Amino acid sequence: MKRLLIIALAAAAFAACSKDSGNDGPKMPAKQAPYILYYDAATQTLAAGQWGTVNFDNMLHFKFGSVVGFTTPRVNSTWSSQSVKFDPSEGSYANYGNIPYCDLDVEGDGDISGIYYHNPENIKAGLGDPCKLVGLKANATLEQIAAHDSGLRLPTRAYIVETYTTENFTNTTEPVVGRWLTPGNVSTFLPAIYGRNPSGVPYNAMHGDYWTSRAYLREETEGLVQWASSLSFDNETVGTSGWKRECGFPIRCIHDTPENDWV
Repeated sequence: MKRLLIIALAAAAFAACSKDSGNDGPKMPAKQAPYILYYDAATQTLAAGQWGTVNFDNMLHFKFGSVVGFTTPRVNSTWSSQSVKFDPSEGSYANYGNIPYCDLDVEGDGDISGIYYHNPENIKAGLGDPCKLVGLKANATLEQIAAHDSGLRLPTRAYIVETYTTENFTNTTEPVVGRWLTPGNVSTFLPAIYGRNPSGVPYNAMHGDYWTSRAYLREETEGLVQWASSLSFDNETVGTSGWKRECGFPIRCIHDTPENDWV
């Protein structure tokens, strides 16, 4: 029932956009796992940081399985090629529909962080795990990409189910809507954010969605449809949801070794 509630609320949110409080983020605790992806304009690199360093205007969104990062600002969020901030590929993205995404017809649960998917050739085609590219500039060569190791990856759905539970989430609306996750003595804040639907139309709501690495196929009336899993939360429930892979969501990375995620 809780899962259905999340999906229902999330689906309704795609239909309309609403304004947030206009503030950039809450005061952070001394320790936090700082892994929300954003674009660092000063160094021109893909970066991962905590909320406060990351805000609504520099947080990056991605289609599922894409390494092309774009913003969805709160003001004037109509799509343009200027929305793309991190692009290690060789594409041109005047239209949202041109941004690549994972279109593998995986059987069962597919994890796109593996070497079969995340490799230099795919990255130059706009595909891969963006967490693994943290610290790289968009114009990195194939050799630089192959040698790079950020130590981060997309979280698996299993990791989300185990770690992100209603019991260790605290809802907040000040100064922005979001959730505090506290699995121990370390806290991290995940804001409820703008996203884009499969057509690139932005939305805002009282919930948040962050991609996992899980791809799967879903049976619908027109046949099997490519979907992917996300961490989803609203003001009552935390869980996972499924979305079409063309949606644009933010990403919260974890360590390659998750036991180091909260130290």
